[in-house]
Amino acid sequence: MLLRERGHFSCIGLVALCIFALLLWTPVGTSALMIEGQFLGGQSLGPTFGGGNIDDIFRAAASSWEQAIRDDFTVTLNYGWGSTPGGTHQLLVQGGSPNRELVGEIRVNAQIFNDGSFVPLFLDPTPLLNEEFTAFFTRTQDLGEGAVNVERRYSDAIGIQAPIFQDLFTIMAHEIGHGLGISNGNTSFLTEGADGNITVTGPLPFAGTIITLATNNFGVTSHIDLGGQAGPLMNGLAHNERFLPTDLDILANAQLSGFRDLNLQGVPEPSFVALLLSGAVALGLVRWTSR
Repeated sequence: MLLRERGHFSCIGLVALCIFALLLWTPVGTSALMIEGQFLGGQSLGPTFGGGNIDDIFRAAASSWEQAIRDDFTVTLNYGWGSTPGGTHQLLVQGGSPNRELVGEIRVNAQIFNDGSFVPLFLDPTPLLNEEFTAFFTRTQDLGEGAVNVERRYSDAIGIQAPIFQDLFTIMAHEIGHGLGISNGNTSFLTEGADGNITVTGPLPFAGTIITLATNNFGVTSHIDLGGQAGPLMNGLAHNERFLPTDLDILANAQLSGFRDLNLQGVPEPSFVALLLSGAVALGLVRWTSR
């Protein structure tokens, strides 16, 4: 009798382990957003280092947004080296319902110091790994409807050949963010941001959250302002650090461009939660059978 009971529970444990393995094998969400682009040429104005190339870095930066927004949509953002320092984005074609940028152009180059010398650009040969950075920071902030993720930042790089540098991955990811909605050329942004902020509405999560936009002498700009605090990718860039899209960046572009299928970085995937639960059940049953 005892042996039969042990065999019975072992079968249950085996079934649970099979379910666990199937969940592990099943892809956890697939990106439907497609960010396409072709290299437009040009030359880097200042020094670069790291050994990576602009094509791989663009693709990696695009994938950071594709993982976050999974609506079935394709945007073309051609890219190349610019004729002036810094990163720029130009909206070329927009339309549809909801209104979205359809075609745009990104140009990037090294920025300059006040003395006219260039800030070296880090061309990461492994832009998806972030292994050069030894510290990662993440934080949340309540902007009206609960604590939302507002910072995902790598710092403290090791093995970097320049004491001060800018990360081309971050520049690309920032400019792609403009192409997904936060752009002064986008009519949706001009309408939504006329009062100086973007208000998240349902059915998006964190509905009621107010995202304040930065201003300058010309008025509202296409950047997020957290009261002088760094954090969002669409806030601005910094030396010696790598920024990833935050939930705040994702929500801002979702509100502007009508994206609805989001993978917020600070919230576990439902299937990932199921994976953990099934694993816990399987381990519990196995321990039960071993008694």
